[in-house]
Amino acid sequence: MKKPWRIGRRSNGVIKPKPKKRGQKLKYNAEQLEQLAQEYFDNIDAKNESERLYYEENKCIGLYKPYPYTILGFCNYIGVHKDYMQDMEKNEENSGIIKKIRQKIEENTVSLAASGKNNAVFAIFNLKNNYGWHDRADLNLSGAEISINTNWRKQEPS
Repeated sequence: MKKPWRIGRRSNGVIKPKPKKRGQKLKYNAEQLEQLAQEYFDNIDAKNESERLYYEENKCIGLYKPYPYTILGFCNYIGVHKDYMQDMEKNEENSGIIKKIRQKIEENTVSLAASGKNNAVFAIFNLKNNYGWHDRADLNLSGAEISINTNWRKQEPS
């Protein structure tokens, strides 16, 4: 009878135990993820619609700050940890759906920041760190004319 520590594969003459698969098993397939994402976005939209205006004594006193779509909010909605989203994205079946979800959240972030409804500084920070956006400054020195152009756009994959 083999001892449990002797069962495994050989590497350089040393017997090592078989590596165990780590991590949580995928809870959702692509169709379930797509349905849950749509429910999450509809839920946020309904919350935003119900709180559109502030009223005081039947007078509108101002507009609200809308709830943005977030990856963390989506993870909380479906009951998983944010690191689990990265594991789901590695799965070929779910990667397309996760990319669509991230794209919709990115679009929401940009549109709310551009309209002035959310903090633009936070949106810039979020887009740079989570969605591959970057600042680029072009410096043109030609003769007497000097022009400096700054562009803030998403970095194209190389």
